[in-house]
Amino acid sequence: MREHHERPDGTGYPAGLTEMSELAHALRVTDVFTAKISPRAFRAAMSIQAAAKQLFQDERGGPMAAGLIKALGLYPPGDLVELKSGEVAVVIRRGPSATTPKVATLTNRHGKAMVETHVRDTADPQFAVVGPYAERQGLTRVLPERVYGYIFA
Repeated sequence: MREHHERPDGTGYPAGLTEMSELAHALRVTDVFTAKISPRAFRAAMSIQAAAKQLFQDERGGPMAAGLIKALGLYPPGDLVELKSGEVAVVIRRGPSATTPKVATLTNRHGKAMVETHVRDTADPQFAVVGPYAERQGLTRVLPERVYGYIFA
């Protein structure tokens, strides 16, 4: 579907259209968002939160951008977050709102790797998300089965 490269202001390609189908628009929004959060040879990946904000602004709060953000949340599965408790956790699923995902702890409040994973509800104020966690270097690898609830060490 070549139409997904078109833009409402006519600056897209290949035909410079000002109108596109709803399906093409949905594909364009998804394509742009995915490109922003993916690293390129000439730039680092944009944070999910920054990409969502930029997409929402570019789309002027339109339903496609709002729908994508609502579906993924601001902290989608796999994203690392820091909690108010001081713990670092990985998002395992969307919560009741875009800003309150369900998470599995990776470290305790002192930054030490945890032997046992705890599922936290970030809608609870003591476990609220403070923000994304960028310091991935010091984290110990954790079995996916443990994080996603299949087994707990």
